[in-house]
Amino acid sequence: MTGELATARQSIDCINREKRELLSEAENLRAELETFHKKHGLLSTVEKKDELTSGSDSGGNETHEEPFVSLEQIQIKCEESDKTIKVRFIIKNEDPEGDYVSGYAFISLNPTPDGSGQYKVYPEAPLVNGTPETYKLGEYFYMARFKHMEAVFTSINDRNRYDSISIMVYASDGVLRIKRDLTL
Repeated sequence: MTGELATARQSIDCINREKRELLSEAENLRAELETFHKKHGLLSTVEKKDELTSGSDSGGNETHEEPFVSLEQIQIKCEESDKTIKVRFIIKNEDPEGDYVSGYAFISLNPTPDGSGQYKVYPEAPLVNGTPETYKLGEYFYMARFKHMEAVFTSINDRNRYDSISIMVYASDGVLRIKRDLTL
């Protein structure tokens, strides 16, 4: 059983490394696409969105409102029989133009204030003061309408060690846009 655990940990480490490499490659491709757009005189997706959302309010100040997402149909199930906690929800696009939105999401299982438990986070990422060290390790989404998300926390031997769930949604530029804390 110890060997299986070691093998599973190696697999998880390998998957995390591959994820970081793919995210880096995606960033490089986005940069190349921006360069292509500039070279051929095309507006990039970001510039188009800025052009549509930029304007002046009555005071003459420039405004940049950017619709993003909402969290809906949040369900939390604690299964004592198989010692799991499942969190399900829908990320819904709130852009009135119907443009695609993208970002990263995390779900964390938070210990009670007495500190008897440890934070657990999906997807796995190092935490600093209860928030992910880097937003790019979150579950990436790119959607027009909505996306179903689910996290399953296993091996929860004592459910009383945890008192809440946090859902954190970052925009693709790394700004934390939504943080919702829910009591278990």
